This record gives sequence, C-alpha cells and structure tokens, in this order.
Amino acid sequence: MESNSKILKYVLEIYKPMDVDNLWVRFESPSPFMAIHVGDVINPGLWEGSEAPQKMLRVLHVEHSIFEIGNRITHQTMIFTEQIDCIRDLQVLRYS
Repeated sequence: MESNSKILKYVLEIYKPMDVDNLWVRFESPSPFMAIHVGDVINPGLWEGSEAPQKMLRVLHVEHSIFEIGNRITHQTMIFTEQIDCIRDLQVLRYS
C-alpha cells in the first residue's frame, strides 16, 4: 500500500533590521511557530551580532510563502524588522 502522506516543514526567517535581502537567522521545525505580527518586539538574544538587551527588533512586515516540493509542504514565514532602543522605545510603546 502506497502512502500519500505529506511531510510538513515550517521555516521562520528573520531578516536584519531595515534590510529585505540580508537574512539574520533561520529556524526550521516540524511544528508551527507561534504567530508573529506587525508591531511585535523580538529579543534577538544570543544571535550572532545581537546588541540585546540594549537593542531589540520591532516587526514591520510579515510575509508567508507556502510551497510543495515532492511530498514536502513548506510554510515559510519571513519577518522584516527595524532595530529599536530597548529602554526608550519600549517605554513609549507601553505608555502610548
């Protein structure tokens, strides 16, 4: 009996601040990532080149791509950001 089951793969890509061509980090998972929305703040933590906790990332744009190759379906989420000053900008967000 032939199996027609599809393999699902989820990819989360976060691009360097204000740069739509320069991928910073890429994560892959067999299960979905938590939803990320415009305006969310991301702490880049220990990523190479990170200035956290002084600098964080604010999500400016989220793009999804879903494609199938062979028996694999991939849901790719691309996150585009700007860098914000953690203390000053987050206080403005909290009180606005």
